[in-house]
Amino acid sequence: MGDLEVRSAELVATTVLADEVPLAIDELCEVMVGRGASDLHVTVGSEPVIRVNGRLERLTEFARLSPDDTQGMLYRDGAKMSKTKGNTISPDEYVERYGADAARLYLLFIGPVEQDAEWQDSGFEGIVRFLNRLWRIVLEQAETPALEGAVPDTPLARKAHRTIAKVTDDIGRRFALNTPIAAVMELANEIQAAPDDPAARFAAETAVSLIQPYGAHVAEELWERLGHERLWEEPWPVADPAFLGVDTVEVVVQVDGKIRDRLHVSPDMPDEELVALARASDRVRSYLDGGEVERTVVVPGKLVNFVT
Repeated sequence: MGDLEVRSAELVATTVLADEVPLAIDELCEVMVGRGASDLHVTVGSEPVIRVNGRLERLTEFARLSPDDTQGMLYRDGAKMSKTKGNTISPDEYVERYGADAARLYLLFIGPVEQDAEWQDSGFEGIVRFLNRLWRIVLEQAETPALEGAVPDTPLARKAHRTIAKVTDDIGRRFALNTPIAAVMELANEIQAAPDDPAARFAAETAVSLIQPYGAHVAEELWERLGHERLWEEPWPVADPAFLGVDTVEVVVQVDGKIRDRLHVSPDMPDEELVALARASDRVRSYLDGGEVERTVVVPGKLVNFVT
């Protein structure tokens, strides 16, 4: 069967010869998962596979990745990290102090994997604050009754489903690993702002589920606090198309190409009403100053520009 490489969410990498492991791949997955591995990748030769909901799936999509897709370099103090420059860091110190989840989240959040990035302790501390805030938000929702029946159609429910759609697309299609973290941060902020929304607990469960590939340990703990078990066995959340419509859109209002106001309106608002609303804005009127508008440019749902 060839060399067998196993990688787990514990950041542990082990290579063993198949002859030394009297187990089938599926059985080996069970052993590794039993040891606490949240996400598990197995490679047989050059063929990547992953355990998904109890079965092994081939990761053929990874064939699209080239070395250039993951060659961003890490900098510190304005210079590329290297032993000769003495500006390297040991992740052990950060893992010991803040935990493996924070270290993994920061490394993936710092920027696109194909671009260079500057290591900053202040940024790492920001990730720690986010995890602490997520912990508090979820524990608060864990004290509320579990939803019975369908998720109500509320602004927070729509935000949760839009977040599912974005994270799924970013990871699965774009192979972007930093933007999903930002999306979960936005969802956490929305939950914190509307803790009494009827869908707040659902949104909290969604945030925990989506952050699991990055912060496996804290996600499993929070999932248990929410009354569930073994998040790594749960299917990936699926966005409901019925919740993906937007209630309002932000329209930028410009005068001669300069932003003067922002309006939040229905995406279905007719152009005539949108222009009238934009002209009625006090900020816009002060710049028009009663003068003639030679031309009005409207990009539905995005922009109104008055050209004087």
